[in-house]
Amino acid sequence: MKAGQKLLFGWILALLMLPAVAHSQAEPFVVEDIRLEGLQRISEGTVLTYLPIEVGDRVDRMAVRGAIQELYDTGFFDNVILERDDNTLVVRVEERPTIARLEISGNRQIETEMLRRAMREEGIDEGRVLNELLVDQLEQELYRTYYAQGRYGVSITPVVRDLGSNQVELRIEIKEGRVANIRQINIVGNEAFEDDRLLRQLELRPSGWRTIFSSRDQYSREKVGGDLETLRSFYMDRGYADFAVESVQVSIGPDREDVFLTINVHEGDVYTIRDIEMLGEFPVPEEQLRPFIQVNAGDTFNLARAERSAEFIEQRLGAAGYAHAEVTPVPELHDDAREVSMLFFVEPGERIYVREIRVTGSESTDDQVYRRELRQFERAPLSNVDVNRSRVRLQRLPFVERVDIEEVPSPDASDEVDLEINVQERNFGQFQVGVGYGGFAGLSANVAVQNNNLFGLGHQGTLDLQSNQLGEFLNLSHTDPYASQDGVSRTIGGFYSSQSLFAQGQSPVSTTSTGMNLRYGLPISEFDSIRYGFSVRRSEFVESSGTSDEFREFIQTHGQQFERGGFSGSRMDSAELNLGWVRDTRNRALFADRGIRRVLSLDVAVPGLDLEYWMLRLRQDSFLRLADDWTLRVNAEVAYGEPYGDDTFQLPPFKQVFAGGPTSVRGYRPARLGPVDSRGRPYGGTVLANVQNELILPNFFADEDSPGQQAQYRFFLFYDAGYVWDDIDAVDASDLRLSAGIGATWLTPMGLMRFSLARPINVRDEDDARNIVDRFQIDLGGGF
Repeated sequence: MKAGQKLLFGWILALLMLPAVAHSQAEPFVVEDIRLEGLQRISEGTVLTYLPIEVGDRVDRMAVRGAIQELYDTGFFDNVILERDDNTLVVRVEERPTIARLEISGNRQIETEMLRRAMREEGIDEGRVLNELLVDQLEQELYRTYYAQGRYGVSITPVVRDLGSNQVELRIEIKEGRVANIRQINIVGNEAFEDDRLLRQLELRPSGWRTIFSSRDQYSREKVGGDLETLRSFYMDRGYADFAVESVQVSIGPDREDVFLTINVHEGDVYTIRDIEMLGEFPVPEEQLRPFIQVNAGDTFNLARAERSAEFIEQRLGAAGYAHAEVTPVPELHDDAREVSMLFFVEPGERIYVREIRVTGSESTDDQVYRRELRQFERAPLSNVDVNRSRVRLQRLPFVERVDIEEVPSPDASDEVDLEINVQERNFGQFQVGVGYGGFAGLSANVAVQNNNLFGLGHQGTLDLQSNQLGEFLNLSHTDPYASQDGVSRTIGGFYSSQSLFAQGQSPVSTTSTGMNLRYGLPISEFDSIRYGFSVRRSEFVESSGTSDEFREFIQTHGQQFERGGFSGSRMDSAELNLGWVRDTRNRALFADRGIRRVLSLDVAVPGLDLEYWMLRLRQDSFLRLADDWTLRVNAEVAYGEPYGDDTFQLPPFKQVFAGGPTSVRGYRPARLGPVDSRGRPYGGTVLANVQNELILPNFFADEDSPGQQAQYRFFLFYDAGYVWDDIDAVDASDLRLSAGIGATWLTPMGLMRFSLARPINVRDEDDARNIVDRFQIDLGGGF
């Protein structure tokens, strides 16, 4: 017997008993005592609490009927009888069994703990009285939940086993079955657009070879609802202002594993915009809000533009402190003229102020390190622009992985909120001993100590000792990003190098260099800063048997000459003045997907020393969001340098520019695109042009449960172009080498690793002769 049937039978039995009880006490009486019989685990006090009759009450037939009703409603009893013994009211009950054990099996789509929590909230748990009506309701709710997921073959069986002593075991046995597949989708009523075009807009797809590796053919009520909204937006964005989905029929196959969808639509007609009106309150003058409206009178009606206009207006109001402003675009249809009056209802709400800002999630970083990056301040109006900018600035700190900002309503005032800023830090201290491979420097071994948050003050310190195919290098630097309260940064560094090559495959020349540098960064706006500083260098160049004619000429005509081991050498001193302008609007330093980073730099050697030259560079890294999960990255660079004065005849080797390799034109060997020396080896040049275009693909393996989590890898398609020339007059666009391919970037504990598989497009005969094609490349480097 089903649980509902048993309950109904109990009610009928009770109602049949009521006339007999009433007859036995046809005469009302005053209750002098109450006696309870049949209780096992339920206390007398509990029963007396629910019994609406007390000693001294006058009882009649209606009072008895009401008392029985009240006791049945508790769900504690299967049977309740009220009798009179003289002036004593006798209450005889038969308790329902207690759930001694509760077991759930077969569930995979619904977590056991979530299911148990829902059952506890409904009163079904171990130690509770078994209420078969609640179990039946739970069963029906589970069916609805699984049906919404498209699991029409689900089977749910509650099993009650008697354990004796009026105790039972309740076991919920679930056979989930599989999600029903969509066999066919029919759209009925469309005339303006073909079925195929409409079906392409939908997330759901009928089963076929194109859905083998996806779940797009699996039915879900939520997905159907989303597709109906997509269909509505498709029509609304093309002028069909009175479009409507009239009905949706879902037919289930005999095996309950196939679904057939039929969507009936009413297309209507194309409408144009008659006029535009703004209604409501305007704390910001209306004339400042109207420029954000993206639709105009005479345009074809477009719902997406209208909604986007509303969002822009809300953002403008939010910037003024009206963080909860709501702007609703409402099309008012004039059916006879097929026109729409576009109404924008503005509800600014209260102006919200920030009472307090709390930074959590960090124990080792000084609170001021984070607070100095904030652009939203306490006791100031809450501005969505300032909050978002604060989030971006925090995310761009090299030791921050994720930032969450939550508005918490103030308990004291409706127009105040607190900001809870939770910062998730990455390891900001690293000690590395290992080997790696870089496309420009080749195989390398290194020992590095780096800390991006020295002493919890946000300072950056680096000690790097490296040996690779170019030579040995030691670098030491310290950066204080807030050397002054105005945000001026200061970097002090020193270096030593002993190398025989300046690029892979180059002719050797023994070079030893030491130097130091001092640089400052002065912010001039929220996104712009000026860099200035200087560096000094002493270099010694010594010829060898493999040195090219170009290197020999440079050594013999510059600096102070000397002999060493039978070879000519030269000692050269130089000092540079470094000027630059940086504009950075990226949303994060690593794996950005919006904004640009533009760097214009000018290095000028101080006149009067051994080397006199200048070098101008412009680099821009741009990120453009094409869609929710698609981003176009354009990383371009141009550079040009020349010697000046009477004593310097060419750029020093350490200022020469190179092209080719993972950070330039992928698919070509590093440094091979450009001038060669007398030995046919790359020598570098004075003019560089290079661009890397990357279409960044969606993160197919992202964690859907943590959508805000920053990715650790990135896949992309690319198209590169670049070349180096030895003189500005030699620049010819036809020299540019091209390549295309696929690539990936992976953030490892050692740094960013880049992989690329490229196909050079316009390899020339001389390129093959120089063996410069290198299709697969790997590079381990810093941020990008």
